Amino acid sequence: DESAGVHAYDRSLTTPNGDDNQGSGRGDFNGLDGDILSVVCDNVTLYSESFDAFEDGYGIGQDGVLNGYGAENQEWTLTTSSNSLNYASVVADGQGNHVFSTQTKTALVTWESPTISINGYDNLTFSVDLSEDGPHESEDYIQVYARYNDSNSPTLLGEQTGNFNSFGLTYNLDLDGNESVQFLIKMYNTGKDEILTFDNLILSTCPDSETEEGQL
Repeated sequence: DESAGVHAYDRSLTTPNGDDNQGSGRGDFNGLDGDILSVVCDNVTLYSESFDAFEDGYGIGQDGVLNGYGAENQEWTLTTSSNSLNYASVVADGQGNHVFSTQTKTALVTWESPTISINGYDNLTFSVDLSEDGPHESEDYIQVYARYNDSNSPTLLGEQTGNFNSFGLTYNLDLDGNESVQFLIKMYNTGKDEILTFDNLILSTCPDSETEEGQL
């Protein structure tokens, strides 16, 4: 969407060792060409998920076996297109934190947040950290969606494909007539040695914000 100061972009990402493995991404950002927009405010968090409250392995295990998940009311939900996976679950990252990770074998995994009321809010920003490990090809992907007002057609906010290493994505949400939002993350890879991961989902608002403009 090139209107109203919203620009689409394509970005190729090279892994830190400088090799030829590349991933690509797509998303939206708000601003004017040549300008830096700095928003000054005290952010208020409306929703967050870091997975640190869950035990290692919580989710769906090898061949679709449930590990804790499904035993009680869930804060988020999981669906898979088949049981052809090693795992789709919370895992320890080795640094004292937990993340959500998938290692599938051609199964599409969809993670869904609870539905969050955004009625009466403005200046809403959503962010999430994405990463991958393994020899991903262009057909392997992780996609981030927003579903407004329980729509059957969620809006693609952005995606990463191939070997993109790690990437933090931030989106300004569409507030025009929308009263609720739900976030969906879809993960697909074709090899059992390929891993897709996300963490640190945050939906925040910036009430009574002031915008300061500078030049590049």
